[in-house]
Amino acid sequence: LAGQVATSDLQPGEQLLAARFAAPADLAVPGTVAPPVGASEVSILLEPQRAVGGRLAAGDTVGVHVSLEGRTHVLLSRVLVTQVQGAPSPVPDGQTTDTAAGGAAPSASLMVTLGLRPEAAEAVVFAMEHGTVWLSLEPEGVDPTGTEIVTPENVYEKDWS
Repeated sequence: LAGQVATSDLQPGEQLLAARFAAPADLAVPGTVAPPVGASEVSILLEPQRAVGGRLAAGDTVGVHVSLEGRTHVLLSRVLVTQVQGAPSPVPDGQTTDTAAGGAAPSASLMVTLGLRPEAAEAVVFAMEHGTVWLSLEPEGVDPTGTEIVTPENVYEKDWS
């Protein structure tokens, strides 16, 4: 039983059966990853275009962009996606699809669950209630520094290329 955990409550004096134990990884819900230690999870419902075309998967990291009262800014960076519901299933290796992008785009909203510090979760909930939210895929190596609040007054002032 080394390295395994009980899959049900054990009572004092009861006989231990190997069938009541499993490796911790075997208990994870398929298509999910655990949030970081100390993080809470919050789910947001987004149209596919607001969630990288629906291409997000558990384990990805994203930037959370918020538009509120005529201003847009990256609220959070490198946020862990712990689950995505409503996205099309990945195409198995060696198989193809009839779309140019390699997979069918989702036609309905996605439920994206993020692993966040509690204070960051509050900000995401506020943004969902009072503004609009977009997620950007932020794989390793993306540098979110240098972002700034974009307003109607400054959107044309910078070279965004």
